[in-house]
Amino acid sequence: MSAEWFFYFVNWAAYHQIHKGEGAEPLRSARALWYYGYSLTRLVGGLAGGQSNSPGFTAHGVSSLAIDLTPESFIAACVTQQNARMGVFDPRLLRPQLMPALAGFTSEVLRLFNPQKSHPQSHSA
Repeated sequence: MSAEWFFYFVNWAAYHQIHKGEGAEPLRSARALWYYGYSLTRLVGGLAGGQSNSPGFTAHGVSSLAIDLTPESFIAACVTQQNARMGVFDPRLLRPQLMPALAGFTSEVLRLFNPQKSHPQSHSA
């Protein structure tokens, strides 16, 4: 399922929650955090046990991928895609906040631990 469908679904669910009187920001945020925690617990459990999280892929299968992907390049690609996809939607709609904030925080932490990769310097001869 594409990100656009999730985006529409989240906004549709928020619309119904608000009209049922369950739309207060703290309630929606608390509910979202609970679901994020639940999903993260399942993900970590699957990775720790090397069990399949989805049909056809296991945590051990990642070693068969032959790509040069660093955490920095992965986060940069995600942020670029996020901005491109969300840029076409009406700004009044709900937008993802937690994961983009975590991506920004993680980028800054990675930059602190690996400053030469984040800010390449030219060397004169």
